[in-house]
Amino acid sequence: MGNKVSPNTFRLGIYRRHDSDWFAQKNFANFLQEDFLIRNFLKDRFEESAGIVKILISRNKSVIEVIIKCLQPSIIIGKKGGEINLVSDDLEKKLGCEVKIKIFDVKKHDTNSKAVALKISEELKRKGANSRRIIKRYIQMAMKSGVIGIRIECKGRLGGIEIARTDWLQEGAIPRQKLRANIDYASVCSKAKWGTSGVKVWIYNGDIVKRENKLGEKNVKS
Repeated sequence: MGNKVSPNTFRLGIYRRHDSDWFAQKNFANFLQEDFLIRNFLKDRFEESAGIVKILISRNKSVIEVIIKCLQPSIIIGKKGGEINLVSDDLEKKLGCEVKIKIFDVKKHDTNSKAVALKISEELKRKGANSRRIIKRYIQMAMKSGVIGIRIECKGRLGGIEIARTDWLQEGAIPRQKLRANIDYASVCSKAKWGTSGVKVWIYNGDIVKRENKLGEKNVKS
């Protein structure tokens, strides 16, 4: 009782793919450790400033390709591409192989769960911030953008109050047990001076149904 599964992990192999796209028979442990190193290095350096939403890693022989989806790509790129060159050089020194970095911008911030969670976590760092008012505002923005359902939870010493509590609001449907439901989930840790609080966001974008036509090709409908 009480064990919870991440909605992203729950749907792996149904319609969602792994964020690390590679296969290894011998060096699996080394590759996995390198993936952790890459993700932690980029998150520690840019997650709060650039708003990193997703990091995808793929391998091709001796080349590692890293795709970064973020809210502010200019911070990672730097002036005339100087910052991204420094990051790739640092990763190459740590890993001992060539690293190629590609950066993409997230266009719809209000319908991306990680982007919403990052923005809420930044606002919760202000002492005296009204968490329920913040949650309501982001739910209204997401529903206006066309999502079917959204749920936001905030836990911890919200607003700097000594007693920890949980605030949550939901609008629309969130079918968390339905495998074909396209649910975008993210959780972010908000580190304030008075303590740590957590933010969880579920966004429901409809169902994904795969059907095979006469030619054997798969049509995806959402």
